Amino acid sequence: MSGVSAQELETRLLRFVNDHLLPEGVEPVDASTPLFAGGRINSLRLLNLLAFVERTLDTEIPEEEIVMDRFHSVRRISEAFGRGA
Repeated sequence: MSGVSAQELETRLLRFVNDHLLPEGVEPVDASTPLFAGGRINSLRLLNLLAFVERTLDTEIPEEEIVMDRFHSVRRISEAFGRGA
């Protein structure tokens, strides 16, 4: 699906989520932190996250692949959409 490795995608996603998506006062996440717990990511932020993943991978993610389990954490996103390590 992409030329971006899972590790590189994880690194970029962590930076994006922590710098641009988390609300004020929320602790930074690591790769395994659940993104939807504690109000970290809501539906609007999810759309921004999806757009970032698509831009990073330079591809559109098919609608049937956009399932909550794949967006549970930065690590799961990376594993689901990044190229094997």
